[in-house]
Amino acid sequence: MIDKVFLYLVLFIPYSFLLGPFITECTTILLIFFFLIKIFRTKNFFYFKNNFFKFFLLFNLVLIISSLFSENILYSLNTSVFFFRFYICSIAIWYALENYKNLFNKFIYSSLIAIFITTLGVLYEFIFIKNFFYSVNHSAGELSRLSGFLTKKLVVGSYLTRVGCVLFAMSIIYLLKKKNNLYILFLGLLYLTIIIFISGERTAFFSIFFFCILTLIYFRKKINIYIGTFVLLISFFVILNFEPIKKRMIDLTISQLNNTMSFEWKSEKSDPKDFVYISVHHNAHARSALKMFYDSPVLGHGPSMFRFICNKFLYNEFSCTTHPHNFYLQLLAETGTFGFLFLLIFFFQVCIKVFSGLIKPIYNNKKNIEFLLYSSILISIVPFFPSGNLFNNWLAPQIFLPFGFLLYLNNRKNL
Repeated sequence: MIDKVFLYLVLFIPYSFLLGPFITECTTILLIFFFLIKIFRTKNFFYFKNNFFKFFLLFNLVLIISSLFSENILYSLNTSVFFFRFYICSIAIWYALENYKNLFNKFIYSSLIAIFITTLGVLYEFIFIKNFFYSVNHSAGELSRLSGFLTKKLVVGSYLTRVGCVLFAMSIIYLLKKKNNLYILFLGLLYLTIIIFISGERTAFFSIFFFCILTLIYFRKKINIYIGTFVLLISFFVILNFEPIKKRMIDLTISQLNNTMSFEWKSEKSDPKDFVYISVHHNAHARSALKMFYDSPVLGHGPSMFRFICNKFLYNEFSCTTHPHNFYLQLLAETGTFGFLFLLIFFFQVCIKVFSGLIKPIYNNKKNIEFLLYSSILISIVPFFPSGNLFNNWLAPQIFLPFGFLLYLNNRKNL
């Protein structure tokens, strides 16, 4: 009974994200619960004797220590103490892949169905509900974004990017047997990229576009230049023919980078000597986060404390929100230098893995999947991209999802 429930929980992971943070949290907790039962029954603690577990355990301890010095200790501890569930979930996925026959294949099919259903939801909303082909209300920026089946949460692009890249990485093992299959796989990636573009989520689009570039460079000896040209032509076609989305994805981005707000907001110019991070709003969050860091540079103000004390470190009226919208700034403000260094070290480790693969690609199943999984992690932690809340119980499990497969691959000689 436990075996079946545990197996179904792993296969349910891609769908839990679609059902929101509560279901994602429940799935994560149940998966860990059944995993630990199996571990303690068999007394097989091998899965905890690795650098991945030790690294994030130390990071977790830094979070807890930071919480103990925060202004709201209990609230901050609620975030830091239970952060372990995210990396334990990755280990649980690794355990499942090693101990359940054909789970790797089943997870591919499960993810593929979830991704396909989600993209259909986005297309339906795009064509029939928001009526983007004909008209859209430009008076509010949110109307240029889609949610698919994720109710009012405008994060479908984030979901498709993270889960879609993991699916692409896993699928490569079956489609590299013939050259034409690789082109089919790239067409699927192109389809996913277009869906993310029309969702209106800019960070997700730039992330998946970065992933596409890395993938094309890596497989440069397996494909010719025409596939890259085809991707660019399709991309330009989409951009130039859907004005409402172009307005948000291209025009608004350029406008914000020029420190000018569009839509109903008035144009606001700051001192030209000041560096502006992405937009007026992002810049205000960043400035407040840095002020928090300067006030407590060693251990920060405690995980999840930005929302409570940002009013003490105001830059302007846009300063306060739930988090600074950048993982690095968030860790600087909330965990100080010690927490920030963990992410920085981790970022460089991932970069080394990705760029070593780009310089000297090795085309076998294991190396191909490893490169793509590391690339999927890299696009989530690019320092200059805006991001969500690192401690969010919907986002964090998606960020940690590739690790379960990487741990599985690292402990196998070949596939």
